Amino acid sequence: MAKLSEVVNQLNEENKITEAQIEQEKLDAIKHKMGSLISKVCEWSGQDILDVLQIALEDSNYHTENKSITKLREQLKLQTEMEYCKNI
Repeated sequence: MAKLSEVVNQLNEENKITEAQIEQEKLDAIKHKMGSLISKVCEWSGQDILDVLQIALEDSNYHTENKSITKLREQLKLQTEMEYCKNI
């Protein structure tokens, strides 16, 4: 019977899985968990979830994208109640 590590190594060789792909899969899993956590913390409120998104975008200097989201929020009637987000 083959050792688990040998099977994993063989699968890696057959599928040519790179370190970058493994890291991307980990990152994708973290982002998914983070998204679920944000939803729960915000109690599934689209308005609050958009606040978190806009704060993250502002922190990353995505000012133009943030302005587009503000316009979208106005169209969808999901304006923020957070003072910080009102000034983005």
